[in-house]
Amino acid sequence: LVHKDIFLSLSHMPVTDEAFSFVEKQLINSNSNKMKQSALVYFAQKKESRAKKWIDQYSDTTDPKLRLAVLYLAARLHDQGAKDSIIALLMDNPSKSDQGVLLRSLAELVSPDEFQEAIKRCEINPTSKKYYEALWLSEYRNATSAKKAEAARKLLQSEYLWDRREAVQYLISRNRVDILEPFLLADPRVELPYMVEVQESHVGQLVVLEA
Repeated sequence: LVHKDIFLSLSHMPVTDEAFSFVEKQLINSNSNKMKQSALVYFAQKKESRAKKWIDQYSDTTDPKLRLAVLYLAARLHDQGAKDSIIALLMDNPSKSDQGVLLRSLAELVSPDEFQEAIKRCEINPTSKKYYEALWLSEYRNATSAKKAEAARKLLQSEYLWDRREAVQYLISRNRVDILEPFLLADPRVELPYMVEVQESHVGQLVVLEA
């Protein structure tokens, strides 16, 4: 639990040289595969290009969770060489949690049409929440500037914090108040225009934090 708290705290901050060095040391020195998995996921979430060397370092790992983490890192860094391995694992009847990671990894690499075609070949249920969340991610990644905001609107429904955060950041940068407003309630008791009462909504909280 401690290592999860450490990486969660780091995830809310920019990747400083000190943070990068700390995380990399876990991959070099730690005897815990869970710690190494968290380190790889951290680099993936941050899209840290300096961590690309670890893809090769862990490409032959026999630990299934480390394998998933390194494929996720490769996908986040747009390494197309990971695509075939991801699809092969999806065809191998993975657990629901592993399937979710693999679907998201694939979504980082392919267009929505390619994603749906791959899902058909893998015989995955195209009505599951994990499927739709990964499809929304693929749509967002591949959206034109004219359609990006609507793709971000879908992404706000994701259960994944990083998806919601990215969508909120994008919508704030484009001043799309019309999309974000439903997640906030104006508090008439507060005179300052930017003070708001947050709904019981993770998205609402993110809007306040990112604004």
